[in-house]
Amino acid sequence: MNPNPSNGTIHIKTSENYGKAVAAIFEMNFRKVISTELSLNQQSTIEANHLATSMSVLKIQGFNFSHSEKLVIKK
Repeated sequence: MNPNPSNGTIHIKTSENYGKAVAAIFEMNFRKVISTELSLNQQSTIEANHLATSMSVLKIQGFNFSHSEKLVIKK
């Protein structure tokens, strides 16, 4: 995932095709602020430009995998 900190546009790069997945961004109080379906085949983008400066968690969940990572939104 890059860039981190992000200005709101988040790029997710994968080394192989993982198929369809759901990406969700949670604020630190566990409130879900974005949920979107992605096709993880090399590179995907999430637009989170409407989010304010914050510390968040990005969670990506697919058929056989789950990945969480700290995300900083900085405007």
